[in-house]
Amino acid sequence: MWREMLRPGAESICTRAKLFMACWNVTASAEDELRFHLRDRTLTLLALNDVMDRAVRCAARERTRFVFDLSGVDEMESCYSVISARFIRFACQVRRRCRITGLNPRLADVLAFFLRRVGCIQLELARPPTSPTT
Repeated sequence: MWREMLRPGAESICTRAKLFMACWNVTASAEDELRFHLRDRTLTLLALNDVMDRAVRCAARERTRFVFDLSGVDEMESCYSVISARFIRFACQVRRRCRITGLNPRLADVLAFFLRRVGCIQLELARPPTSPTT
């Protein structure tokens, strides 16, 4: 009887977790970084809210640095200011610096405009592909 009552909620949790993992690749590094790599080509506010809400709730150590890897992202939803404000809110919530990496030049310019007075968020351009040496 109890199993039948708990089953729908458990399935819902598993479904949400599968959707999250289909959207974000999460890795931890030896340098105390928790890295979230977006798998999609477009950064949406819904996806950003989901990852940030989960990151705020995680039991990260005090030295852990949060990194949002947007190296595959070509576009953001049109609400650039809202997305930028969400990054600022996240940095204030976790009370530590964070990085946004892998930005193409256009997205870097947009985020730099909105985050220009915020010292707790570091922006990094995508590295250009290296040519193989022969």
